Amino acid sequence: MRKKNRSYKFLTGSGTAKGPSFGKSVLLRSFGNISAYEFSFPFQGMTKIREALKIKFKSLLGDGALHVSLIPFLTKIEKKSVSGCAFVIRNDEKTDQTPAMPDSAARGAAAANCAVWPKPLVFACETAPDGLLVCSDEHDITSVWFKNWTPVFYRVLPKDSTTPEDEKQSVLEYIEHSGEHVEKALLVDLKDYSDEDLCSLGSLTMAACPMYERLDLSETGASRQETREKIISRLTVAGRTALASGLICLVLMAGAYFKQSLVAGDTLNHTGNIYEMSFGESSMQPMVSAGRKLTDAGKNGPRYSLLSFMSDISNAWKKLGNEPGITIETLKYGAEASDILGTAKNNESIGRFRSFIEETGNSPRTDNIQTVLGGDLRFSMNIRRNGE
Repeated sequence: MRKKNRSYKFLTGSGTAKGPSFGKSVLLRSFGNISAYEFSFPFQGMTKIREALKIKFKSLLGDGALHVSLIPFLTKIEKKSVSGCAFVIRNDEKTDQTPAMPDSAARGAAAANCAVWPKPLVFACETAPDGLLVCSDEHDITSVWFKNWTPVFYRVLPKDSTTPEDEKQSVLEYIEHSGEHVEKALLVDLKDYSDEDLCSLGSLTMAACPMYERLDLSETGASRQETREKIISRLTVAGRTALASGLICLVLMAGAYFKQSLVAGDTLNHTGNIYEMSFGESSMQPMVSAGRKLTDAGKNGPRYSLLSFMSDISNAWKKLGNEPGITIETLKYGAEASDILGTAKNNESIGRFRSFIEETGNSPRTDNIQTVLGGDLRFSMNIRRNGE
């Protein structure tokens, strides 16, 4: 049975609001410099995901990575893995997250740091789970390819550079060349939709795919994710030391939350809310489920953490200098051993990178070096921590 989504109020830049007078708010706005990158990782935790994405985009963009923000959006969470997309937004795009809103309700929501969505994503309920959306407004044409509800392709072009029909055909050809297909392709013009229509579509999208409750491209959204991650980390440490103390901590949190919510007039299931906030999922028996998670957290913890591995790779990368001659394409982390797949200009670059990794206390082994188109070398490197 699908969990009923929480109460959300959708807002537009003009101040139009759709939804109840309580609960969270979502501001719909236009972005001119934004793209999406699909990802799937064999681990969980927003801190780990963000660090892995930073490494990936550092290798792709070089110093240009300093001028963009990466905001993960998780659309699928399994027991030991996650998948979704990272929205890549130019930093100057984020300087004015909240447009002027004359309506008092909109101003109040902005002051409360409401979530931010790109306007075209409200049409996910009309296009997803697998489809193409080409959305036009006064200035731009935006293309979004949804794959299992995930925006895996997001492109914004000036309206004077193409037409919606040509952009639709171009992206469909790209999808076909990628070996994929879409069930539907939708052309929309925002001038045909009122602000209230857009807000209603946002509510429908939220109801159709509750994972969209996690979507937030605001600057404060990243801070909220950090706070949530710290709560989870603290609960995990508590589970490794003593299950009982972890449960007591959770009970105290639930009690404090319950007391505060009563003052605000909230009559939701408070223990369940605390569990969902901490672990990112719902449970019919939150206290029992929390106990199991805390117990599992103390079993077979990795001797070589993901953060330690990424720190070592980062230190080795810095020693390569401004012209590393290496491009890291894939990082595969394991508690016992990790792997890197990448390309290099020559064998000397691979050798330098390997020696710098050795200096961090690891034992790298390079194999499967092949020449690819353009004369570069594709290589794989297995990395084990010394003494393990």
